[in-house]
Amino acid sequence: MKQFFMSEDKLNDKSRTALMAFATVVLVVAFVMPGSVHAQDLSLSASTWTFFAGADSYRPAGPGAYAELGATLGLTPRLETNLGLIGEVAPAPAGTLFLNAAATYSILGKRYINSDEPTDVYSMLLTAGVLEGFHTLWQDTSTSSAFSTSTHLYLRLTPFGVGSLYYGRRDRGLGVGIQYDLSKGMWSVFTNFLAADFHIADFWR
Repeated sequence: MKQFFMSEDKLNDKSRTALMAFATVVLVVAFVMPGSVHAQDLSLSASTWTFFAGADSYRPAGPGAYAELGATLGLTPRLETNLGLIGEVAPAPAGTLFLNAAATYSILGKRYINSDEPTDVYSMLLTAGVLEGFHTLWQDTSTSSAFSTSTHLYLRLTPFGVGSLYYGRRDRGLGVGIQYDLSKGMWSVFTNFLAADFHIADFWR
């Protein structure tokens, strides 16, 4: 039992370290960007997630279909932050959940300026983030794996973005990323085949 609590403490330390590192990166990137950092706009987002097996058949979650719902807050014309909940859709709905916190930089052009200045309709996005996983939820632990948590760092490139938040909607496709599991020290590849953002509020003044 003592060993169990020690391992849980180590996992919690890794999670706190990852979240602190992510927050530090976001703040540094934000404040070195030209112009002031402030809330520009708020959007709702939705996307698909597919986790592929890596070395030794490792994957951060079991094979199946996953979807994310979240919110995106614009900080600068090129930088945005994302907060979302990823859930297993099939074969075990909500059997695994991930909290997703990320920062995204628009490479090819400005993501949003204000309601009076249009942006390009094509974009490419680079994202860095943290996933906090909660596994084997709502299952009978006597016949399946016990509940566990995990922490993952990831980097993703989304090469195709069509539309713009200026026009009210941005569609994203073929996002490919690499995630590193801090809990197990292993990595794997994932994709976000389809995603969309819907503009709901403008804070720019």
